[in-house]
Amino acid sequence: SLALTDTDAGYGLPLFQAVDAALGAAVAIAEDLGQIDEAVHTLRKATGMLGTRVLHFGVGLPDEDTHNPSVITADAAVYTGTHDNDTTLGWWQSLDDARRSAVADELGVKACKKPVLQGMIDATLRCPATLAILPMQDVLGLGRGGRMNLPGTVGGNWSWRMRAPLTDDDARVWKARLAEFDR
Repeated sequence: SLALTDTDAGYGLPLFQAVDAALGAAVAIAEDLGQIDEAVHTLRKATGMLGTRVLHFGVGLPDEDTHNPSVITADAAVYTGTHDNDTTLGWWQSLDDARRSAVADELGVKACKKPVLQGMIDATLRCPATLAILPMQDVLGLGRGGRMNLPGTVGGNWSWRMRAPLTDDDARVWKARLAEFDR
């Protein structure tokens, strides 16, 4: 249990305690991305919310102290990428050769010739994080055309939709990708 003062955690703790009291405890995720000060981390930990960890921001960067799979902890929700990122295949295509090499090495995809997308899904599911979230675009193996949002732009955002129901081919790809995961 953390001892907090209003200075440490701002005035948010009573709000979250009231929500928990009214609705019961539930899994909540804090989008603690970007420039976050220590008070936010203290409040997140005090409320029991999971932090957000995104492999696109850390895989292949061993000195990255938040999003690298080797440092992700149980108090997190881990994603390959988020609604504001390109799909994993689009992200991979945008990397320079040095970063691609580092990512492939870290994921172990060179030695086994496993596609980088499956390596990213494996790494996401292997993290000790409490929750792993895989964007459907990654599960289906979509490229840049499956991107959800491009922050800072107007128009064309939030238009990607998964066809419903999945075609037999889509379902087969989805099931095969998840079945390939080997703990």
